[in-house]
Parts: sequence; structure tokens; C-alpha cells
Amino acid sequence: MYLLDKCTIPVAFPQGFSSSPQEQRNIDTVKRFTYNGDDFVQSGMEKQVFPQPNQPQEVLTWDDIDKLITHLLPQFNGEFDGLVMITNGGLIPGGILCEAMDIQNVHTAAVHIERSTYENMLWPTFMQFPNDSLVSGKRLLVIDDIWAKGRNIVIVKSRLEFAGATVETAVLHYRPKSSQFPDTGPDYYGAITSNYIIYPWASFSSDYFTTAHFQPPQQD
Repeated sequence: MYLLDKCTIPVAFPQGFSSSPQEQRNIDTVKRFTYNGDDFVQSGMEKQVFPQPNQPQEVLTWDDIDKLITHLLPQFNGEFDGLVMITNGGLIPGGILCEAMDIQNVHTAAVHIERSTYENMLWPTFMQFPNDSLVSGKRLLVIDDIWAKGRNIVIVKSRLEFAGATVETAVLHYRPKSSQFPDTGPDYYGAITSNYIIYPWASFSSDYFTTAHFQPPQQD
């Protein structure tokens, strides 16, 4: 049996949008279905984000990932009660970090963003998200591969905080020039870049990037 309810998703607005404090706290109400204790919501698809014209691309190796993780680990202060990996980019770095940090409570968050009538307004829907009871009162580390526009990680952090969690964020790469949130950024990052990053788990050879068949992965 599916139970239909509505949940208010608190999300920070990017620059350029004016709204009241209450509207900023309660941006969007989306339909959420609960089945056997798990949450599912109606999906909205975000338009693919491609590299900008003339934007340099950087192809990473697994050795590069190892160096970024090694740079990240000493930055963390204290222990975390759990880790939240944002799909799909956060799955592999999140898995490496939870193994290195011996974090047993691991969750995933899958977010799609659908544009509203207002150009700068975010309309998130959650395909997967941990129940509030699993995160309330916990200190959590949210992981993604890159902070490019910053939307996904800000949305996930906001909802976790709304559920009562203390949240810190970490990414392999921080791209501040493309961020839609100039007043905030990740708490921890492996490197700052202005490039379009191609991670080794993209599973393409570098020659394939130049063909008409290649669809660059979204970077948010």
C-alpha cells in the first residue's frame, strides 16, 4: 500500500532571486510516496549541463583520485555519525572515504532538478533519500564529486538540516567561478579548478570525448 503525503523541501535560492524568508525556507512541496518505510517521489529531469565553449577539460586517472582523497582526509575534524553520497558522482569517492574513515552508516541521495517558470528557482525532486529518523541528531558528511553550480549538494544539505542533522560537505573539486551560491561553498575539497573534470569512472577513452556520440556527464 502506498501512502501519499506532501513534504516541504527547504532549499537555498541562488543569487538573483528575491523572495521572502518564509518562501526561502519553504521553496517547494513535492509528492512523496512511502512504501515499506522507504521514500519515493515523483521525478523531474534536469537538462544536461555540458562543458562551456572553449572550457578546458581535464581527464583524471585513478592515481589523481588517490591524491585528492589523500588531500581530503586530514581536513576532517572529528568523527561523523554517517555519510551521504549524492548520486551518481558521489558514489565512488564516498565509498572510498567511508572505507578510509570507517564510517558504517552510509546513505545515498538522488536528486533531479526541474526548472520552474522563474529562471533562478530550483524545483528539486528526490528519487532516493534517507528517512528523517536515520539522520535526525546525527553529524553527517555529504559527498559529491564536484561542486560546479552547487545545486545538488546545497539541496541535499538543506533537506538534511531540515530533518535535524548537522551537515558538512566535501567534494573532490570545487569550481567557484561557476557556482550559483557565491556566499557558500563546500566545507572540504580536494582541489579548486575552472576546468570541466572527466573522472576515471566515466568509462570512456580520451579519444571518445571528441566523437559526436559522446555525451558529457552533468556536473552540478
